[in-house]
Order: sequence, then C-alpha cells, then structure tokens
Amino acid sequence: MSVGTLRQRLRAWLLPTELPNLPLSAGRDALFVRLLGLLYFIAFASLWPQVAGLFGEHGLLPTQVMLGSIASEFGPRTI
Repeated sequence: MSVGTLRQRLRAWLLPTELPNLPLSAGRDALFVRLLGLLYFIAFASLWPQVAGLFGEHGLLPTQVMLGSIASEFGPRTI
C-alpha cells in the first residue's frame, strides 16, 4: 500500500463526504468522535504489549504468585 493510498483512506475516514447538508457543528462532532475513537484505539493498542511485561510469568507481578496468594488468603473458589 502506497503512502498516497493510505493518506486518501485516512482522509476519507476522518473527513467523511456524506455530511455536506448538515450544519458545521455536526461535521465537527463527527470528527471529534472519530478522533476520540482513534485515541482510545491507540491507548488500548499500546497497553497490549505492556500486559505481558507487567503480569506475565516473569513480569513485575508474576501471575502464579499473585493467584496463589489470593487463593491462600480467600480459600478455594466455590460456586
């Protein structure tokens, strides 16, 4: 995919063409919601690689140790 094609797709996604008859505020609202969605996507996408480092087997808070301490503190899980 070339840079020009990517730029066109990004512009089409951020600035939709189906809003010409709406007031200007509707276009700004649509742009704001799309940018907010993009911000949330970036935030959660950047969280994904950090989860293994924080809670993985050799992370800052090893999962087995944490679950073992919870089980010893509260007892076995019953339904």
